[in-house]
Amino acid sequence: MTLTLPPDLERFVQDQVANGQYASTGDVVEAALQLFRDRHSELRELVRLATDQADRGEVAPLDPIATLSRLKAAHAGTEV
Repeated sequence: MTLTLPPDLERFVQDQVANGQYASTGDVVEAALQLFRDRHSELRELVRLATDQADRGEVAPLDPIATLSRLKAAHAGTEV
């Protein structure tokens, strides 16, 4: 398989090998794809759980102001 990456990602992959984090560029790509696959599976499971909760009526009305405040606090490293 041949991959073409944007220059910034190609540099990142090469840096990972040069720094000894991975033995080869193939190992970097393999690790990245495994993380992607795992994260994709986790997200699909979260969506399934949320859908199940919604189907059971276990949802609260959306409060966009409170949600935005929580997101900003989480991004800043604090909890509301």
